[in-house]
Amino acid sequence: MKACLMVVLAVLIFGIGPIDNLYSATAVADNDTVAGVCAEQDNVSVSYSSSHLTSFTIEASHPTYPVTVDNCKADFTNCSTPDPGYTFTPRTFKLFDNGLTVIEAVREASWWRPKGMAVSVDARSPVKNIHYIRVYKKISGSNEWPQVLVLYMDGNLRLIPQPSVGQSSVCFGSSIIVGPVVEESRPIAELVSVHFDSASDSLRVIYKSGGSATLLFPEVSRSATKVNVLVDYPIEKGPFATVRSMYVTVGNADVDSVQWKDSSGLHNAPILTFPGGKGTEWLFQRQSLSSHNTSAPDIRIKLPLKDTYTVCKTGCDYPSVQTAIDATKGGDTVLVSSGRYIENINFNGKAITVKSLSGPYDTVIDANFKGSAIVFNHGETSKSVLDGFTLTNGTGTLDNNGYRYGGGIYSSAPSPKIINCVLTGNSADGCGGGGLFHGSPLISRCLITKNHTGYGGGGLYLTGGSAKVDSSTISDNISAGDGGGIECTGYSAAVIYNSVLASNTAKKRGGGIAGDWRSSITILNSTIVNNSAWANNGPALFLWNSAVSVKNSILLGGVSLYSDATADINYSDVPGWTGGLGNISSDPLFINASYGVYHLKKTSPCVNAGDHDSSILLSARDADGNPRIQMKRVDMGAYEVCGASCPPTIAVRPTVPVATEAGKTAKIKGFRVNGDTVRSVTVPYAVSGTAERKVDYKITTASLKLLSGINSATVSILPIDDNLTEGAETVNLKFISGTNDFRLSMPVHTTVEIQDND
Repeated sequence: MKACLMVVLAVLIFGIGPIDNLYSATAVADNDTVAGVCAEQDNVSVSYSSSHLTSFTIEASHPTYPVTVDNCKADFTNCSTPDPGYTFTPRTFKLFDNGLTVIEAVREASWWRPKGMAVSVDARSPVKNIHYIRVYKKISGSNEWPQVLVLYMDGNLRLIPQPSVGQSSVCFGSSIIVGPVVEESRPIAELVSVHFDSASDSLRVIYKSGGSATLLFPEVSRSATKVNVLVDYPIEKGPFATVRSMYVTVGNADVDSVQWKDSSGLHNAPILTFPGGKGTEWLFQRQSLSSHNTSAPDIRIKLPLKDTYTVCKTGCDYPSVQTAIDATKGGDTVLVSSGRYIENINFNGKAITVKSLSGPYDTVIDANFKGSAIVFNHGETSKSVLDGFTLTNGTGTLDNNGYRYGGGIYSSAPSPKIINCVLTGNSADGCGGGGLFHGSPLISRCLITKNHTGYGGGGLYLTGGSAKVDSSTISDNISAGDGGGIECTGYSAAVIYNSVLASNTAKKRGGGIAGDWRSSITILNSTIVNNSAWANNGPALFLWNSAVSVKNSILLGGVSLYSDATADINYSDVPGWTGGLGNISSDPLFINASYGVYHLKKTSPCVNAGDHDSSILLSARDADGNPRIQMKRVDMGAYEVCGASCPPTIAVRPTVPVATEAGKTAKIKGFRVNGDTVRSVTVPYAVSGTAERKVDYKITTASLKLLSGINSATVSILPIDDNLTEGAETVNLKFISGTNDFRLSMPVHTTVEIQDND
């Protein structure tokens, strides 16, 4: 045990702290505005050029003057004949709705271009000949989903903030052509396609003239709507964006003045006399109340103080994650496209965010058995963020004694953040199969499964500091020593909440969690079940010379205390435990524990049985993101029972994980575990793996469908006997949320094996 502590302390002493370097991109504005007489024609035109730019931000905010009377009606006075129209069959497609975001694709009856664009969501087939998309975002704390964005196939982007309290809607006003602008009868950046990725909440657009852009939503609120544009299109030969707006006269304009910032300071000018030139930020606004589009927002174009870098196999800034990290400065972002990256990555003290665009199941860091997949050992703080990756085949970081620590992640840093990651198939002959953390990291919404260690912490090894493990699942990990799921040691003050620890194994003590060396552990609203330890030494929890506080949790299997260890357990289901307040000793009545579905039935004694004091809750939502509290008191365990007020929640598990060419069929089952039981649910999935569809196997259904009132459904994978000797092959199904307003419970990815019979 001491060896596990020594290696961490040594790196802390000699580590190098993070260094932040700031810089600012610049662009040149060219003002081509002319006086106009028509309120529906864009006579305001300001284009932007830059020799090197990888991102910029567009912000729409409410005008500074009070909006008393709002007029959004079109005014064609003094306007010329509109563009010639092409006819189409009109239709509006609702492509996505997860309760927070709605995506619509619109095809008009007539349009000024002969062909529309293709629009798709996640892995689903695109709809074609679309003229624009609309994005709606839920207002926090309300039941309103106002429109905040419209993106036209000619590249025009319009933004509005969510309405202020008491305001019914907001007028659209100025637009921004985003992309490689070309001049036709008007400036355009024609789109071939738009793809919405629900995992990253982003839009990716492909341009007819070449290149692409990614649009992210860092803020959508009653104050402002912001869109970060990640530039991946050619900008050397023309503008990368153009602001288009209307000015007839003061009092009839979408913009009448510009405020801009350059190296000499802040400046203001009327729109007609704005000189353009180099700058870093521009605000297009109205200083006088307008009779037309009264509530239309002010529009800000802002270049980054920091930069964003893209990673993919070809066509991005960098082909590897490490080379992108090496190029960053403090505050930068590295966005990684889907793929498998054979790398061993070190943040090297960078205060940056490294984020996948497609989520963990499509973006893999493969350590290739050459060390830890990720290393934080240069003083990284909470400004160092890893978001949305699978980390696998890690073997840990070598110490001076010849042992390896932290198979998936090795961290001797104060407080990095690990969000929405999967740590699987990693090992360490020292401590921390999935990861070793010294200090106070945040590990949130992660799946840590099937990792192995030779000493302690099959899933996680937490030493010193106050690590937080939030809304994560830690399962099927093995420790040859203590702590099959987690080992807390060295005065650790770890906090574990909204999490599930299940089916972990310790060859010595503490199947779920082991605590030793004066650790002080807090467990809130968690489920610790079906874990095992040698000689029954604390299958759920083992403590030696340490303390634990447990509330609103379910611990099955047994708790063992040794050498002055103490446990303060209240309002929890811990069979065999005596003492404490509000505890029960009952079958928690899980939906289906045999398949690892640990949601509660509505008749469970754990429902509405938690602590009366809601102030102890560390999150207003449960492990699936459903709101707590549903009744008067919180439920015990990681999942709150939620009725018709919550969307259906679906848990997917392989019930028959192995198929054979001899005739055995693999099966994957979806369980309706929470929320509305009346609503029908269709769960799409994407298929991958070493087996080839229609050659090695057939799938019975194109999606997982749970009809109204039906609580489970099955996808069957039928092997095809091909008379070839090829060994075992895998079929991976990634289930995708977003359709019909439902949630998916972690994990959303399943793998089955097809065994050869030749």
